[in-house]
Order: sequence, then structure tokens, then C-alpha cells
Amino acid sequence: MIRRALSTLAMRSGGAVAVFLLSFVVARVYGAQGAGLFFFAQAIVVGLATLARCGLGDPIIRFVAPALKRNDHRIASCYAGTGLTLVALCGFIIAVLTILVAILVLPELVPARARSWEILAIMGAAVFPLALHIFLSGVLQAMGSAERASFVETVGTPLFTMMLLVGTLLGEVELPLLSLPAFYLGAALLTLSLGFFWARRQLALRLGLPREPLAELYDAGHPLLVVNLLGYLIRYSPLLILGIWADSSDTGIFAIASRFSMLFAILLQSLNAVMRPRFAVLWNEGERGRLQAEVDSAGKFLVAVSLPLILLIAVLAPQVLSIFGAEFASGSAALLVLLAGQAVNMLTATSGALLIMSGNGRVLRMNTAVCGLTSLALSALLIPGFGLLGAAIATSTVIALQGALAALQVYRRLGIMPLPGTPRRSSK
Repeated sequence: MIRRALSTLAMRSGGAVAVFLLSFVVARVYGAQGAGLFFFAQAIVVGLATLARCGLGDPIIRFVAPALKRNDHRIASCYAGTGLTLVALCGFIIAVLTILVAILVLPELVPARARSWEILAIMGAAVFPLALHIFLSGVLQAMGSAERASFVETVGTPLFTMMLLVGTLLGEVELPLLSLPAFYLGAALLTLSLGFFWARRQLALRLGLPREPLAELYDAGHPLLVVNLLGYLIRYSPLLILGIWADSSDTGIFAIASRFSMLFAILLQSLNAVMRPRFAVLWNEGERGRLQAEVDSAGKFLVAVSLPLILLIAVLAPQVLSIFGAEFASGSAALLVLLAGQAVNMLTATSGALLIMSGNGRVLRMNTAVCGLTSLALSALLIPGFGLLGAAIATSTVIALQGALAALQVYRRLGIMPLPGTPRRSSK
């Protein structure tokens, strides 16, 4: 398990490096204001892509992984192809609507944000590939290809965007701000092509919408769609409200600080990418003891790796942010607050993945609903008075709350103790 987690972590760390370099170039070339405009539009597109994937990123693992375990490739192919067809249709429709609204409606409603809507009109097409990225990542995880799944989910788009930007800069070609969303769209499409190629090589995807698998995917996916949308609000509502309330410079600074804190979320996602298929199989087989042992091992590994890194970045917060430019150093206090929330998140480890893989998506939905509404309320309350720091406080508080609620539900409903270093619950 540790070896696979490390290899997946290496792949996702490559994605984090690509995000870091992309953020660095955007900040250096366009400054805090240009970065704020781009990241604000990107946040909108990510939310629309979350809607388009119909909550099927994680549930598809529940159907495909056990089927492959039984060597039933026909069933695995049927469910994967049905989900792929549904997400593709939804992604295409939402992408077209996004482009039309950005061109025809938003400039009339909010003319002061005209530059943001120009960027959104280009990036709107990326809703289609981004929605499919997460779904195909789930299929690849179910196949046991955790490294390729990580590449599709987190590495490909920032890496290819970075390559296009660097290539243009090295060619001494003028780089207007509108070229950035165009590069982002091209990178997302290229990543989608790779993901589909890898999935197609290992599993014959039967495209279509047959009634029975579609109904089962809907039943499994719609609770998680709500969870995913609320999770999106947890992550992005402070940035969106800050982008609306404050100027683009504060939005850019907050986006950069958030990216540093989210490095640890990538670590958690790397571990879960390896563990989720195993959690699904062990739960279906009723292997509670082995499942507890896997959770213990994963939690201890995560804490041992993450907490020293959190402390290091906290000590060097001003120096870390000043790499992006002197104006970004003003976000040091916000970064410290965000790191505190991530420390709590690391302690709760794999709780969310356990709830999903055990069929408790509705429980997770309720937890996430509480956190999503809390995020909106705190952002609306704190950002007008405290600006950048208020956005960080809202984000950190909700991240910690989300992890604590998930851990409590895992303990109460599954009889699994998700926190590392704590006594196990005795099984009857």
C-alpha cells in the first residue's frame, strides 16, 4: 500500500509542481490583478464542471472495481461506458450554455466585470473536458491505475498549460491575458484525450445510456452530486465572494495562498486514490478487521508526511509567498490560517473516502451541506470586514469542521476509528 501511495504521491506532486509553476508565471507576468481575473474565471468553470460530472467520479469505482475483482469485464465496461456517456452529454450542454451566457448576458448584467467575462467565454469550453477528467480518473482508479488516474485528475491540465506558456515566453511572443484561458482549454482537451486512451486500452467502454445501469448510477451519483457541489462551495465560495466584493488583486493573493495550503489536500487525495478501490472491496467482503488495519496504516503515513511540511511552510510563509512577487507577501497571515485548517484535515485522513466506499453518500451529503452553508455564511460575514484574512478564516474553519464531522460519522456508523494513534472500537 505504502509503495503505491508513494508512487501516486509522486505523480500528484508533479501536478502540484506544475500548479506552482503555472501560478508563478501567471503572477509574475500578469501580477496580482491578472492572476485574480484568471483564477476567478477558473473557479466558475470548475464549479460548472463539478455539476456536469453528475456526482459519478467516486461512485463509478464502487461499480467497476468489484466487477473487475470478479473478472466480469462486461459489467465493468457497461457501467463505465454509461457513466462516460452521461457526463459527456451534460458537460457539452453546460459548456455551450456557459459560453453563451458569458458573451451575451453577463456583460449586460455586470459590465464592471467585463474582463472576467471575456476570460470566462474562452474557458467555458473547458467545462466539457474537466468534467470528464474526474470521471475517467475514477475509472482508472478502479482498474488499479492510480498513477494514470492522478495524472488525468491533477497533473495533465496544469502541466500542459505550463508547457504552452513557457514555450510562448521562450519564443518571445507577446502574451496577452486572453491567451492564458486559451492555453488552459487546449491543455484540458489534451489531458482528456490521454485519459480516454488509457481507459480504452484496458476496458472496452460501451457508450450508451441503458436503463438499468443508468438508474443505478443515478441512485449512487445524485447524493454525491450534492456533496460535490457543496464541497465546491466549501473550497471556492470564499474566493468567489472575495472576487465579487474585493478587487482582483486581493483575489489573486488569496488564490496563491490557497494553492499552497491545498498542497496537503493533494497528499490526501493521493492516498485516497490508492485506498478507495481497496476500501470498496474490503467493505463489500465484510472484512472489518482488515479495513481498520488499512485505515490505521494510511492515517499514520499521512500524518508522518504532512505535519512536518505544514510546520516548515508556516515558518517560511512570507518568503514562500514573496516568490510570486512582493505584493503577494501580504497574504502571509492568510496562509498561516489556511495551514491550521489543513493540519486538522490531515488528522481525519480517509474519513470521506470511507463513507463513500461504504455506501454512506447521503451521510456525507448531510455533513457537506452543513459545511457548505457554513462556508457561505462565514464568507459573507467575514470578507466584508476582514477581506483577505476573512476569506482565509472562513476556509480554514470549514475545512476543519468537515473533517471532524466525517470522522465522527465513520466511527458511529461503520465502527471504524479513522484517527491515527487512537484506540480502536471493539467489534462485536
